[in-house]
Amino acid sequence: MSEPYPAQKDPPRAKANGRRAKGAVPEFDSAIDAKAVSLGHLVEALDLKRASHDPGSRALYERYFLELMNAYETGDVNVEEAYFCQNLAGGALLTRQENRPEDGRGTSGWNRWRERSSRYGADDRYRVHIRYPTESVVAVTPGFAQVLWRCVALSKRATQLLRTQNSIAIHKSMYSLVVYLLSVLDTVQSEEDEERRRGRIKIAIADAHRRLDEAGRQFEASSRWGSNFAYFNGLLVGLSVLGVVVLGMALAVVMASAMSEWEPTSTVQTFLAVTSAGGAGAVVSVMTRMSSDDFYLDPLAEHRAVRMLGAFRPLIGAVFGAATFLVVAGGLLDIVPDSIEASPTMRLLYFSALGFVAGFNERFATGVLSKVATRAGEGLDATRTEAAPSAGQRPDSVIDEDAADTRTQR
Repeated sequence: MSEPYPAQKDPPRAKANGRRAKGAVPEFDSAIDAKAVSLGHLVEALDLKRASHDPGSRALYERYFLELMNAYETGDVNVEEAYFCQNLAGGALLTRQENRPEDGRGTSGWNRWRERSSRYGADDRYRVHIRYPTESVVAVTPGFAQVLWRCVALSKRATQLLRTQNSIAIHKSMYSLVVYLLSVLDTVQSEEDEERRRGRIKIAIADAHRRLDEAGRQFEASSRWGSNFAYFNGLLVGLSVLGVVVLGMALAVVMASAMSEWEPTSTVQTFLAVTSAGGAGAVVSVMTRMSSDDFYLDPLAEHRAVRMLGAFRPLIGAVFGAATFLVVAGGLLDIVPDSIEASPTMRLLYFSALGFVAGFNERFATGVLSKVATRAGEGLDATRTEAAPSAGQRPDSVIDEDAADTRTQR
């Protein structure tokens, strides 16, 4: 005996012909009226239909099933795929919940842009729902429940961490695997030989674990790419913020020059150029490391935190570039050739390149600052040594001699 809706891609959404008897199944009526239908209601309606031999009762439960399915899809939840067992009270659903407002009113421009850009469903949340008779399954093979739990767990992790088409692929893969397991369990119900029945289930479980291992590797690769992409988005945000800051500083210099007789020196222009070059160098450094696989982020990290870290990277590069410029231009580290100092244009290009290198290579910037700090420490120690009194002389001996001379003159 076959059910009308096994494993089809487009579940029935048409209304049932005729009117159902109100109150025939109060539990179904209350669930439909309250829009609180679960997969258990759908499975129970089909189970009651299977158990009914009266054509009128079968038609009644058929109409109940259609109305329950229509009530299940409430608001922004849609049933993408559905499967119901033929011999067991079990089934599976793949649902999609839209992650955007219906009309876009009352939302920010960023959210409206995301709504338009996610029309292909990349930001929608998918979920796998399972229902099966656990008591009969555990009695046959305990490993069956474990492999189903792995499928649901991987699906939930994909919902939490992935927001790309890879998430949809993993959800559909897990749904197909659940349908495969339920179909095997449903088929072996007619098997009379208990050993053959358990053997077929064990083979299905072993095959499912192998596929789950492959899906797990796909999930790790997708989550790693998702973390890198979130970090890259943060880089763009940080670079934009840096651009606004540098532009604001430049406008402030221009306004100060226009409102007074002060003329900005080449040092101010060079400082702004070096700061911008440091931020650009930091972005290029990260992109280079990403392309060469020499870049690691925790794939399980929250994407908001990863984006925030990425936003700080250009700012840190700008700080390194500006600090290197101040150290070198201030004379704390003499590495500027004399030919560069003679030409303002060459000086601007030289320090811009120096700022880019400082932002690109953190070790270079920290090495410069560490060298300056070491020299400053050595100079301070030397100053203290020169100012210290010689051995065997009291610090107040000179004052005592002056006081003695004063008393003698009196």
